[in-house]
Amino acid sequence: MISRRASHLGVLTGILLGLGLVLGNGPLLVVGLLSGGLVAGMSSMEGPSGFRAARRIDRRHPQVGDTVTVQVQVDIKNGLGPVLVHCPLPDTFQLAGGTNVFVAWKGPGRARRHHKFQVRCAKRGAVILPSVEVSPSSPFRMRGAVAEAVTPPLELVVAPRVRRVTRVRHLRGKARTPLPAGDTARSGERSTDFMEVRDYAAGDPMRSVNWRATARRSSGDDLRLMVNEHEPEGKKAVWLFLDAGAHMEVGSTRENSLDRALEGTLGILDHFVSRGYRVGATIYHQPETRILYPDSGTRQMHRLNHTLTTLVAHSGGDRLGAAVVRSRGFLMRERPLVLLVTRPEADPAATKEGIAQIRALTGHGRRATPMLLLAPTPLVHGIEGGHHSLSVQALRLAARGTYLQLRSQGVHVLDWDPARTPLEGLLVKGVVPR
Repeated sequence: MISRRASHLGVLTGILLGLGLVLGNGPLLVVGLLSGGLVAGMSSMEGPSGFRAARRIDRRHPQVGDTVTVQVQVDIKNGLGPVLVHCPLPDTFQLAGGTNVFVAWKGPGRARRHHKFQVRCAKRGAVILPSVEVSPSSPFRMRGAVAEAVTPPLELVVAPRVRRVTRVRHLRGKARTPLPAGDTARSGERSTDFMEVRDYAAGDPMRSVNWRATARRSSGDDLRLMVNEHEPEGKKAVWLFLDAGAHMEVGSTRENSLDRALEGTLGILDHFVSRGYRVGATIYHQPETRILYPDSGTRQMHRLNHTLTTLVAHSGGDRLGAAVVRSRGFLMRERPLVLLVTRPEADPAATKEGIAQIRALTGHGRRATPMLLLAPTPLVHGIEGGHHSLSVQALRLAARGTYLQLRSQGVHVLDWDPARTPLEGLLVKGVVPR
């Protein structure tokens, strides 16, 4: 591919030769011939070729906000001239140090060039780092540079940052929020102490079926499964209902309220898992509602972290009521603390209906299951900039009526602004000193 410089020199050579022939001017002919020979000689020189490149990163499993160092090594075997090396970055990465574009010069012999720069992971999820591209040029730039990919694309999974609770002081007081500190489980991990035989409910393990009682209670084609119920042991269960709808993504392409909500959710769940609680989850507003069976320990946190890392918001799927129906077996059996993460003002009717269904499945009155609703503040960059613009204040005022109605249903609504309130303050927000 001929460069613009070579085209201009070729045109100039043609003009000189033409004028020399028309005017019969010998010096012009000589200059034109010399110019043509020079252009031909410079154009015949080959640019660099024979590339080999390697790319390495110092962290394969970074979290949001982490800085990753990218190291690039380029080997050039043949040719002579400059090589432009470009390391494209996805939109969710921010350059934190150095530059992702550099020039390597290929002189006589083999050449090797090392380069490194730093990027900041601004958004969770699976990210594809495009191939490293080289654009070689001939020594006198007589041929146009053509980009060539020299490394395969690299996939990097960025996990949401867990806002760990470093310390929560145990204040003496009356709790207004249903955050259990030492509650024993109504169900979950079972002891060997037999309690009763009851009807089978969706979600019961098949190993708990009492086949003798089932045979006695069944008649003809009517199969009535009966299960053994044992006394529970261990601590209470926590059940998460996570709204992954498109209305949760209020903000920019790099930072939105859904990502902030996931960080806060993981922090709260980590707080309970580290204290021995069993945690399960239902993720709705997805093409297929996802249910994570209740479990405890670090393995369950790894499952939750992996699931939420690659979570993508959708506009369809089950609403809260349908998600509650899918989880009814666990709610009836576990009667857990329910943690609901959503923006209730986006669909107040569906939120109220789902909460009423949870109440119906888990009991009423003094035995009603405790419910905590975490409503993340939308991230709107308004005319004032930042997260406390006039737009945010308008959204919060519009949602206040919905919050009051939900509180009247016995739901503990926490309007959480992560820029102002740390998780430690969130977990003790409802404690009133005696």
